[in-house]
Amino acid sequence: MKTTKEIRRILRSVDFFSPLTDKELDVIAAHSECRNFGANQAVFSVGDPGNCLYVLAEGEVLVTKPTEERQSRDLARLIAGDSFGELEFFSSRQRTADARATKDSRLLMFPGGGVEFEELLAQYPQVLARALHSFITLIAGRIRSVNQLVSENSPWVQDLKKQVFTDKLTGLLNAAYLDESLPEFRGETSLVGGAVVMVKPDNFKEINDRFGHDPGDLAIIRLGRLLSDWAPQPATVLRYRGNEFCVLVPATNESGVRAFAEEVCSRIRELDWQEITKETELRVTVNVAVAFVGRDGATARELSDKAHELVFALRSSGGNRVGYVTDTE
Repeated sequence: MKTTKEIRRILRSVDFFSPLTDKELDVIAAHSECRNFGANQAVFSVGDPGNCLYVLAEGEVLVTKPTEERQSRDLARLIAGDSFGELEFFSSRQRTADARATKDSRLLMFPGGGVEFEELLAQYPQVLARALHSFITLIAGRIRSVNQLVSENSPWVQDLKKQVFTDKLTGLLNAAYLDESLPEFRGETSLVGGAVVMVKPDNFKEINDRFGHDPGDLAIIRLGRLLSDWAPQPATVLRYRGNEFCVLVPATNESGVRAFAEEVCSRIRELDWQEITKETELRVTVNVAVAFVGRDGATARELSDKAHELVFALRSSGGNRVGYVTDTE
């Protein structure tokens, strides 16, 4: 049984895991498992689900592909430190090749222990987004090395990004997208007036407690849809975490952002929720926190962190309020 530190060392040897921090690698390691395979034992076969990726810790693995003549063609002979099965794993496709150990071998599998990748994606979107980004960069480099180019708009790249950056409940982008967001939030342009607007309900827990989690989910979906309808275009609405939403507003005038924040607070306060609560009267109030590009931070991640802290402070001081990071510093 290998320790987390030993598993982290194995992961560090893999190209697309190597850029991750020790803390991020510990997340991967904690949800991995090591398994022994005897000589000539199959690791996977064509048509198997691509539900994990492998790192060869010890031994040797041969990857082959069946031919039309019912024979097999060798694709790769892998040794310790090599990874395989990543493409099918990240794209949720079935295996297109066979893999078997040619000698007694030990493989690290991620995820392991029966954990589903989607469960981990919901828990650790930022960590897995970084791993995915590193993987895409690595594959692009390999393809370019043989004078081809992988396009950011190619179907499989778009499919991978959709899985990592999309919230399954609302269909909105999730918090992982903040590290891949619009250029103006990376500090690459000096646009004036862009902002991050964070929205969090005061009494959302009441919906779950009184009416159950299904109505709670419907309420989250409704909030996401309304924010998407109200947000100034071309804004981007994310489900940040739980019942908290984040709106990325690109360059516009500051007064427009302030008007939008005030409008969200007042319009949600006036909403009728009886379609969800089944005739029971309920009013939901929210707190809205705003951080401006340049003044409060340069990247979407910096801005969202500050707005996230402020939105909780607003709630603690009475709720149903709009606040601005600049005004509190």
